[in-house]
Amino acid sequence: MMSVLGVNKMRTIMLVLVCFICTVLFSAERSPAETYQYVDEKGTMSFTDNPVSIPKSARKSKSMGDIDNGDDSVTTFRLINNHVIVAVSVIYKGREVKGQFVFDTGANSSVISPDIARRLDIRDSDTSVAMMQGVGSAGAVSTVVLDAIKLDGKAAGNLEVSVVRFANYDGLLGMDFLAGKKFQIDYHGRKIRWM
Repeated sequence: MMSVLGVNKMRTIMLVLVCFICTVLFSAERSPAETYQYVDEKGTMSFTDNPVSIPKSARKSKSMGDIDNGDDSVTTFRLINNHVIVAVSVIYKGREVKGQFVFDTGANSSVISPDIARRLDIRDSDTSVAMMQGVGSAGAVSTVVLDAIKLDGKAAGNLEVSVVRFANYDGLLGMDFLAGKKFQIDYHGRKIRWM
């Protein structure tokens, strides 16, 4: 028979071993997964990192909102501070400028920086004022309707965007541009595959 001291020592060793295993398993750096987008039969757009969870009906059907107006099926991006950064062209009154935008599936609408607005020669008289709601705050922002935003062969026209100051980027590409477009983000390869 083991003594009480021996049992306690064995429990301590087992506890340390379990803690070590859990630390190794849960602190290992997880590689980013690919993200899949689909539209279900109700028209709801969803995102998942597990392609098996996509309903069969969504795999075979095309969304009514799909827009594929270009042959470019792959867009390369830079990953900076966990932000997907893409090269975008912004067009206003026939004038086109390029910028580095955050590709943001969590944003409802696209945003341009005051610098992009200046380079497009957007004047105060061209803008409207709207309320912008953020996490924990709200405020008035200038908005303007752009002729188009282009990302490689993909484009969306007549988008109303807000003009908001960014620290390091020229703008944000939101769901007003991305809606109806099917894509897969490959974080390891730094590519967006358009489907």
